[in-house]
Amino acid sequence: MIVATILLAVGASAALYTISLSTRNTGLAAERSIAATLAQQRIAEIEAQPDQITGGTQTGAFGDQYPQFSWEETVDTTDFPTLMRVTLVVSWQAGSMKRSVQFVTYESNVSTPPPSSGTTGTGGAAGSGTGTGG
Repeated sequence: MIVATILLAVGASAALYTISLSTRNTGLAAERSIAATLAQQRIAEIEAQPDQITGGTQTGAFGDQYPQFSWEETVDTTDFPTLMRVTLVVSWQAGSMKRSVQFVTYESNVSTPPPSSGTTGTGGAAGSGTGTGG
């Protein structure tokens, strides 16, 4: 009888621990899902204004709807003059812990002109571009 009671107590404790862990993980998954959605929103804002992409670091918040979430964006150049590396870190306060997730994407910066090939075409009498006479 004592052994059965001990086994029941151990089983009940394990079940409660599992339920507690599951609840915590569900909350963390929800927070990360919100962070991913907010990151997608911020990246869409960047993509909507590609000529505004400049090197450096910027920070911001996601407004009154998500006051615990903030972002930090770092834009770096790459070996390709029209391609920028954008690192976006979304951070939030979860109780006493600060959590964050990092997203990296590459965006075209249309304000940077492509490198010239060293030759220029000549235009015809009407229109532009190169062609052969007929």
